[in-house]
Amino acid sequence: MRFVNIPILTILLGLIGGIAITDVIVPSFLFVINSSLCLLATLTIHYLLATKRYAFRHGILFHIGLTSVAVGMLIMYLHTPTYNYNPKHYTQKLNTNEYYTLEAEVIELISQTNYGTTFKANLLTANHNNTEGKILCFFPSQTITNDVKALVPTDRLIFVGKYTLIPPPKNPYQFNYKRYMERKGVLGRAEVITFSIVKNNTVGFMGNIEKMRSHLTAVINQNFNRESAALLNTLLLGKRSDLDENIYQQYVDAGAVHILAISGLHVGIITAILLLLLQKMPNLGFYRPLRYFILLAGLWTFALIAGASPSVLRATIMFSFVGLGTLIRRKQGRFDALMLSMLFLLLINPYYLYDVGFQLSYAAVFSIMKFYPVMRKWWQPENKYIRWIWSLFLVGLSAQIVVLPISLYYFHQFPILFFVANLVVVPLLQPILIGGIIALCLGSLGILPYPIIFVLEKLITLMNILVAFIAHQEMFIIRNIPFTTPLLLSSLVIVLVLIIFVHYRKYKVSVALLVSVLLFQGVLFYHKYQLETTEEMLVFSKYKDKIITIRQGNKLNVYQVDTTSINPIVNNYIKSKGISDITLYKMPYILRFKQKNYLLMDSLGVYPKSKQVVIDSVIFLQKPKINLDRMKRDLSLRQ
Repeated sequence: MRFVNIPILTILLGLIGGIAITDVIVPSFLFVINSSLCLLATLTIHYLLATKRYAFRHGILFHIGLTSVAVGMLIMYLHTPTYNYNPKHYTQKLNTNEYYTLEAEVIELISQTNYGTTFKANLLTANHNNTEGKILCFFPSQTITNDVKALVPTDRLIFVGKYTLIPPPKNPYQFNYKRYMERKGVLGRAEVITFSIVKNNTVGFMGNIEKMRSHLTAVINQNFNRESAALLNTLLLGKRSDLDENIYQQYVDAGAVHILAISGLHVGIITAILLLLLQKMPNLGFYRPLRYFILLAGLWTFALIAGASPSVLRATIMFSFVGLGTLIRRKQGRFDALMLSMLFLLLINPYYLYDVGFQLSYAAVFSIMKFYPVMRKWWQPENKYIRWIWSLFLVGLSAQIVVLPISLYYFHQFPILFFVANLVVVPLLQPILIGGIIALCLGSLGILPYPIIFVLEKLITLMNILVAFIAHQEMFIIRNIPFTTPLLLSSLVIVLVLIIFVHYRKYKVSVALLVSVLLFQGVLFYHKYQLETTEEMLVFSKYKDKIITIRQGNKLNVYQVDTTSINPIVNNYIKSKGISDITLYKMPYILRFKQKNYLLMDSLGVYPKSKQVVIDSVIFLQKPKINLDRMKRDLSLRQ
């Protein structure tokens, strides 16, 4: 029996290839559109001939793959304003660092900090001329009023703002926020100077959904204590803004952070709840598709209440397709449905491919589907409680096979006790979700009884205590794991060959598995050699401060003004290199590296005037008020 539908897999891989190619190498639009049309036409002819004569079937898969690559490139062009040069897009109409009168419709809240609040919005007009495109609207802290705090999606902003591009990262190994927002269709930013808010009286479908979510948030906040309300808002409505950062970090360290982002786990639990309610309904004849459509209605209702975020929509669409595969009673249809859902989402938005949640969601579901049935055969306990615990452990373990390399690449840490956290959190999550949904329904009617509130608060407190206990076992958390792109690719080769080995246990596949492991070890040894032999000096900037690091192999010296703790701006560098030996020093006057002297000059502008001190370079930590020409004459600069 075949494992997956080969044509669907070929189309999916081709589409992914086309998206990736266009993101790296940007061919001309004329080439992309012509090649797509030509390949679609020739593929249609090839397919028609293949249905008539067997000889024409040769090369059909290659033709399908090549066409899919061209289609992937085309949809990338259509979704990227900088590629297709859309004349209506604001990037073609606005000049950077200039002020405009803008009108925009709020999409969602992006962030709230001490410096201000940022919303994502659809730009409608600029200086009363029609325009379009998603833009960030930044409200500085001094402009924030109660009206700004009350902004909801579909509200309209009319404001004077300074248009700028989103700046690229200023430091090495810093998170590329510019690239991140570009992949969400946001290319610019407007700093709000003055504004007025126009409430949208003609509320559409999503506006009504947002009003309902605001009402449900108020129900939770009025009936539960602060800690419980913050977690319920996160788990049921996808609103994490009130969740304490310490609690969030504890879930990260315990390996249970996935439950705080509404995605596949939550949708899976909601599916199980709905199936439990539908178990009395026959699963034959007319009732079979009826069960499926009731299940779909319940899933999509939850998705909309949870905010219809990309992760929720992704999981709901994925479960909808997987449910369809089950409906048509095809054993291998589950994998086909998984691929079709991924194909469907990429056709809607090719930039989903670069979303970490997208990658982890599909990796986890595919890994569970493939490896869990095999692992379940290892041992089947007779006791139903032990069997349930064993099954829950195997689900978490099987998910990690494909997820682990991706997770290490992005997060550079691995909580060894993740399976313990899953054994603790998932059983508690189910009654919390069920009780939370009941509380929302009853609370909306104004009849929420206290026993439900009491039980839910105690369950949430218990879950937080257990997660905190697991997170505090520092010896079981491996941090700062260096995992580069070559390591990721070589580990994914192992996973791919392992998947083939599980399905086709042949000698050649066993050899390929051994070779893939040796390849990974070779990449790992080379990376370790590079780490131990590299010497480099980096300068990090944060506002008016400078941090200088000197790395010699695995030893890192950090020089900064404040020596109480390492500045967080260096953390990404430490994680990516896997550095464990770190020493913190006060910022010196002169720094020596690789037989060269570097003068570190602060705002005082003091420098040595003795010709005996040879200076190779000057690093300005701040902007001193000095005469540069005089300084050059006074300093003994090595030529």
